[in-house]
Amino acid sequence: MALGIVEKLQPEKIEENIYRGAAFGSEKGTVFGGFVLGQAVKACGMTVPEDRALHSLHSYFILPGDATAPIVYNVDRIRDGRSFATRRVVAIQHGRPIFNLSASFQIQEDGLSHQVDKPVVPGPENFESVQVAMKKNPDPARFWIHYITQQLHPLDFRIVQPIDRDTFPIRKHVWLKFGQTLPEDLLLHQSILACASDYTFLGSSLEPHRKQDPNLKFKLATIDHAIWLHRPFRIDEWLLFSHESHNAYGARGFNQGHIFGQDGTLIASLTQENLMRVYD
Repeated sequence: MALGIVEKLQPEKIEENIYRGAAFGSEKGTVFGGFVLGQAVKACGMTVPEDRALHSLHSYFILPGDATAPIVYNVDRIRDGRSFATRRVVAIQHGRPIFNLSASFQIQEDGLSHQVDKPVVPGPENFESVQVAMKKNPDPARFWIHYITQQLHPLDFRIVQPIDRDTFPIRKHVWLKFGQTLPEDLLLHQSILACASDYTFLGSSLEPHRKQDPNLKFKLATIDHAIWLHRPFRIDEWLLFSHESHNAYGARGFNQGHIFGQDGTLIASLTQENLMRVYD
């Protein structure tokens, strides 16, 4: 029986501060970075007191992961203060670091509040899921995307159409939701969101260039990925991920985005830099 994403993101505790997670990807390919990110979030979160919630993470993808080998996560308990806890995680395969993560957790506190407005876009019921769209229009050249989409089941991604490609920066809106009811475990919801956030974000920096050349041949890989989690949320309710790319230079693209609840609540802010190489 194939594992669901909840099981995939749950690393096994080997000993104090050391966890092991399964790698997921095609047999001949590399690990989807979102799985490594999600597993690392779970690993470090399990070492933090229950009264603290993840509020920010900063990560670097160092080497491609091997989809056929397990990943070991070493968690370093940097600090446990009165209000904050800081963790560092290094993911290792074949004796080499492939990924590292710094994360901060905070107790719940009251304070001032403000946020940007959610973009005005049609609701998710107006669009079909990426899974359905791919079945209608299979593209062998995008096999890796098809495979990852299957691995992320039952996450439902729905891209808001049409995409305005006449205005720069080109902003893409994606509705996302976990298709099954999950328990009241904020860390679980955060780890799934972290995993899902690497799925459509990566392509933002290609949008201005694919407009000019729809047949552009390219290689994409995440270099670093940062998330600031502003408010509690549920990933089994619809969220809107709005993202765009403000810059590309030196074979690197830079992406920014926000995630909103369907009621307009700002859930998270994200940035990402990716490798973006073009071939003839």
